[in-house]
Amino acid sequence: MTVRHEPGKPAREAMEEAIRSLGYGAEEPGAAPEPAPEAAPPPEVPVPATAASVPEALRDVFEKARAEGKLVLIKFSAEWCLPCKQMSKVTLEDPAVKALVEEGFVFREVDTDKEPGIGRALGVSGIPDLRILGPDGTEVDRRVGYEPPAEFATRLRRARGAR
Repeated sequence: MTVRHEPGKPAREAMEEAIRSLGYGAEEPGAAPEPAPEAAPPPEVPVPATAASVPEALRDVFEKARAEGKLVLIKFSAEWCLPCKQMSKVTLEDPAVKALVEEGFVFREVDTDKEPGIGRALGVSGIPDLRILGPDGTEVDRRVGYEPPAEFATRLRRARGAR
């Protein structure tokens, strides 16, 4: 990616910082690329402690999970997000993952562009963000970013065992 600066436009430093905040490097054309920063774990954010504090748009999901004795799996994504699409088409379509989800989870996908309030309420800071929550709203597990089917299946099994 090349960043060009024109007078009257945002300062170069501001543009480079904006690019870095998105997880990309910003370097001079022909310069050696900057080493990729280590991925930081998602920030700790408060999660709902009870079903009463769950966003209204998700209340039916938690009611169904309680009634069926299942966990809640929420996938936060957006139409433009390529890793989100990969998570949907590869991982969540994997037969073993599909079976685990159907057997032990109530699944809901949330488009963070169409329903931004839900993501804000649960502290979503990057997508895809996959949350496994208990029927009372407590967080059991969280994954930000793409995860291959075998690893995600292990995560689902581990979450079910943690109940």
